[in-house]
Amino acid sequence: RRFQAERLKCVNGSAIASPADHREMIPVNAPGEEGMGPIARHADDKNRIPRAELVSVTTAQLGRLMEEIAKSLKALGFSGQRGQQVVFTGGGAELVGLADYAQSALGRLARISRPPQLPGLAEAHVKPGFATLTGLVLYAAADPVDIRSIGPSYQTATRYSGLGLVNRVYRAVKEYF
Repeated sequence: RRFQAERLKCVNGSAIASPADHREMIPVNAPGEEGMGPIARHADDKNRIPRAELVSVTTAQLGRLMEEIAKSLKALGFSGQRGQQVVFTGGGAELVGLADYAQSALGRLARISRPPQLPGLAEAHVKPGFATLTGLVLYAAADPVDIRSIGPSYQTATRYSGLGLVNRVYRAVKEYF
């Protein structure tokens, strides 16, 4: 069911509603399940729903997502001149109209980013939905870091208390005067 919902969103979903959405009926059966009768809520006898219903569910979820993104950006200090643009990538970024919806909801520029074209990787994989795949390929191709060779990144600190602190102050006064 989750796969069917994801497929329905990717193929027929949109972040921006249009007047034609009320007239356009979309089938909600999975491939190969035609003729099983109505399963979906508000579906007709051919198990189709108005596209407007799918868009309304999608935009409701996007609204909650944009609220969380706005809260996170504010909490991280990305307000004012900092953080003027939001970049989306991943499978959800392929939703039609996402950049426009995010721009109006967040009040910032928004764009969709694609992973770079890698030699040997099919051009069909140069889509936002394959950003993780591309990142993992780039990570695997990079020279591995041996964490045993990395030394400590801290300096040892000496804490003075009692007589040690008095001696330290005495030496400092003696050096400066």
